[in-house]
Amino acid sequence: AAGANTLVVTLSGSLEFEVAWVSYTGVHQTSPTEGFNSAQATNAGSATDASVAVTTVADLDWVHAAVVANDTSITAGNTTRNNIAGTLGSGGNEDNNAGKTPAGAVTMSYTGMGITTTWAIAAYALRDINASTIVAISNFLGSRTLLGVGF
Repeated sequence: AAGANTLVVTLSGSLEFEVAWVSYTGVHQTSPTEGFNSAQATNAGSATDASVAVTTVADLDWVHAAVVANDTSITAGNTTRNNIAGTLGSGGNEDNNAGKTPAGAVTMSYTGMGITTTWAIAAYALRDINASTIVAISNFLGSRTLLGVGF
């Protein structure tokens, strides 16, 4: 819902965690996300930055990524929405700051991962409210079901 809202996180025990969120308007309500991808690693011997590519399906999709790392100083490779650092690590959110047109691959990344950093990054596309919705269409001439695009 638009406007001020409350986010509540309840943990089942004593854990290290990071909570951050971003609010978007103009997201398709029946098919809001697509194109998820993730990556994780523990760097050993060399500093490898957190990176993942997502391929959008519809034109004007935005790509959003979230990252966590046990390094305390990381930097978004795209538009940062928040970056939280504590004594045990960092977490953050970023997006590509524009609808991807035409649809295609978008790389999301964070730099600053040291040679012993453990990190995880996940990203997905946010489908634009004006994008077509994928629906199943029955073929009444036979028993097959076709996948079509609804307008």
